[in-house]
Amino acid sequence: MKRTGHLWDRLVSFENLLLAARRTLKGKRSRPEACAFFLHLEGEVLSLQASLEAGTYRPCGYRTFWITDPKPRLISAASFRDRVVHHALVQVIEPVFERRFIHHSYACRTGKGNHRALAEFVRQARRHRYVLKLDVRKFFPSIDHLILKFALRAGLKDARVLALCNRIIDGSNPQEPVILHFPGDSLITPLERRRGIPIGNLTSQFFGNVYLDALDHFVLERLRAGPYLRYVDDLACFGDDKGRLREVRAAIASFLAGLRLKLNAGKSRLRQVGEGIEFLGFVARPDTLRLNARSVRRLRRRQRRQTAELTTGAISQEKVAASFEAWGAHAAQGSTRGLREEVRHRMPGCASAVGREPVFGREVGDGGKVAQVAGGQAGAVAQADGRDPQVGLGHDPARGLELGAELAVDLGGLPVEGQHLEVGPQHALHGLEQPSRGGHAVRAVEQLGGVDGRGGLLLHGQAGQAADQSGGRGAPQQIGQHVGVEDRHASSPSPSGATSRSRTFFRASARMAAISSTPSIPSSAPTAASRP
Repeated sequence: MKRTGHLWDRLVSFENLLLAARRTLKGKRSRPEACAFFLHLEGEVLSLQASLEAGTYRPCGYRTFWITDPKPRLISAASFRDRVVHHALVQVIEPVFERRFIHHSYACRTGKGNHRALAEFVRQARRHRYVLKLDVRKFFPSIDHLILKFALRAGLKDARVLALCNRIIDGSNPQEPVILHFPGDSLITPLERRRGIPIGNLTSQFFGNVYLDALDHFVLERLRAGPYLRYVDDLACFGDDKGRLREVRAAIASFLAGLRLKLNAGKSRLRQVGEGIEFLGFVARPDTLRLNARSVRRLRRRQRRQTAELTTGAISQEKVAASFEAWGAHAAQGSTRGLREEVRHRMPGCASAVGREPVFGREVGDGGKVAQVAGGQAGAVAQADGRDPQVGLGHDPARGLELGAELAVDLGGLPVEGQHLEVGPQHALHGLEQPSRGGHAVRAVEQLGGVDGRGGLLLHGQAGQAADQSGGRGAPQQIGQHVGVEDRHASSPSPSGATSRSRTFFRASARMAAISSTPSIPSSAPTAASRP
């Protein structure tokens, strides 16, 4: 790897430090320390720049606390001023190492993340029979300072940048005690070598990628182990040869010993992919991805705690909704529609925050995917008549159907008086025969009357384009993604008569009648009286 120099002037530039301060502020605007720093922003940045250039900068102490969920960990929080330096450093040296990192390393990298790691894990699970899931034992508390400094020196040759990295590493506070012996160690060697970097620093996450980058290249280039991915200290290798994967595990364990790391025996397993493998809080199988039991228990505890805080007024409803909106976005990566719907109804203020797609949106079992005709897709244009796009979308299929039809009528520019809405289960997607299967799916909506019963709107399946074949209109008017046009007076009636038996008519509601007083008819469209 070619070493890079001449980075110091860019690191201590006013522009780089100012950008670092703004990035550090994200999520911390209400912290007193952040407010004090930004109250005198220019002076603070200039003072920090001067101390870095003079070589007098020294990291401050850490504020430490323990968390127990999902497991006991010591978290070390640096001061705001030190966090600015961390961001400024990573902004400069990250591009140097990014060129070397493998593609399937997903932690703390732009354009990566745990959701993409999950997607890749499931994709490989569908292609291979076995997965070797490995976990490094107490990774951050076990990182050896001397080995980490050598890894950084392999990519950097700017002496002042390396000196700043060394000061940050040496300024680490004591971590959890991890006493591990390796070949060649004496009895007191683990006590003589400094190890452990703080969990919570941006630099620690980046240094972790640098530390294990040699392992990534060893697995892919020396072992040629096949599909491989890593998220921080969680590793996964896929293959169809069980014996070969056992050899890969032994080779990885031997290589990690050179980094003074060991595998977690309890979490490192070789299993068939169909058994379900825990990865990043989910249980992954080739056909499903579900939250693991520990994540669900954590959700229940949060629900009980925040419900109690809402009752006493210790937390606002908006904060609860924001919290569960973030959780819903994460949980939506897997097959969790039922759980998200339960949270939506049980938690006050979360009706529109968790799992924004309607119940007939994302997952419908054997029925496949049913589009959000009267749901979220239609909500984007619901504002046109002052409607709330979340009302009736996603739970009550009748109200969702009604609102979706109203929007279809408005967008199509057709008059509403004397119209009917028709729902036909026989138009269900993917061979569904009953409305109860596949969720509350909108099977079909047909606009009747006023135009000789022809050329009506049929919103069905992954529906949503409306086409009007009457009155000389050529191009269909798009509402969603799929167009379907049905002629009610087709010459070949259904032989079984199921069509006439299964259809249910809904009269246009008072809300539809109200909007019909000001129909939205495009100027270029012919009026009802001018239609043949």
